[in-house]
Amino acid sequence: MTSAATALYRPDIDGLRAIAILSVVAYHVGVSGISGGFTGVDVFFVISGFLITQLLLKRLDDKGSISLAEFYSRRVRRILPCLTIVLGASAALGFLVLPPFGEKQELGRSGLAAIGFVANQYFLSTTGGYFAGPSESLPLLHLWSLSVEEQFYLVWPLIMIGIVKVSEKVARVRRIRQAILGVVFISFAVNIWLAGRDIQAAFYILPSRAWEIGVGALLATIRWPIGYRGRLGASVVGILGLGLVVSGFIALDSSARFPGYWALLPVAGTALVIVSGSVNPRSASSRILAIRPLVGIGLVSYGWYLWHWPLLSFARTQRLWRPDFPMDLGVAALSLGVSVPTSRLF
Repeated sequence: MTSAATALYRPDIDGLRAIAILSVVAYHVGVSGISGGFTGVDVFFVISGFLITQLLLKRLDDKGSISLAEFYSRRVRRILPCLTIVLGASAALGFLVLPPFGEKQELGRSGLAAIGFVANQYFLSTTGGYFAGPSESLPLLHLWSLSVEEQFYLVWPLIMIGIVKVSEKVARVRRIRQAILGVVFISFAVNIWLAGRDIQAAFYILPSRAWEIGVGALLATIRWPIGYRGRLGASVVGILGLGLVVSGFIALDSSARFPGYWALLPVAGTALVIVSGSVNPRSASSRILAIRPLVGIGLVSYGWYLWHWPLLSFARTQRLWRPDFPMDLGVAALSLGVSVPTSRLF
């Protein structure tokens, strides 16, 4: 057995990050056949929950406690430097290319919301929804997902610390697992309930999205049997997971009442891929995802996610929203190029 708290580098997870960011960028560029590429964000949610909870559990194993100062300083170093550069660049570009009244002020307000990690609430209250046409003129719209994550991580380590303080050592991980099971169950129920009443709220707010991060966190609390004898079973699980993820990219579109039940495609698929690699690092899906080009893209996926949408939005504003697929493809490639140095700086 291997402890779920043992944080080992997983190249397959970087490859999975690459699949997620490629789907999001392809969707935003307008690549034919990737009408559900927005579900790449859900893949990121599950990965994030798994890796962050794994790190917290490793700290608990190594030191016997969870340090809030250490956790939040790590988050600051991971999130803020690149985000600050992108927000600064967006403000400068907006000053140069946006009309003097209305859109510049909107950019400023959304930038402040992003800095405060409440962009999801801001866009819920000010737009017709993520898929609404006017939303394409919002260069910082994509930061709603970062706000959801940071809101989750404002609370989750505190819950874990509380459980640790009131639990015997042998029961800590079990009780943490029980807590996250409760979060997943309640949040998924909220998601389904809201999807039938206010689909925009279901899309944007933490209570209906926490279960996705929670599924990843749940996987981090489970002790997986590991060994090469299980390669076939692990490979079947992993390939099935990849199939579910890719089916979401292809089968869904903006007309789907998403997240709702549809979010199970990327979430369950990602979970199966993670399980496959946890049980056997040499499973078929792990080997596919660990190829160098995918790992390389995965390593800069955060920076690419931050850069691609502002540059696309500004480019489209400049040409008055006339379709130009080759130009958008070029802008996406440029944003990838820019993301490499900004990702390596920090």
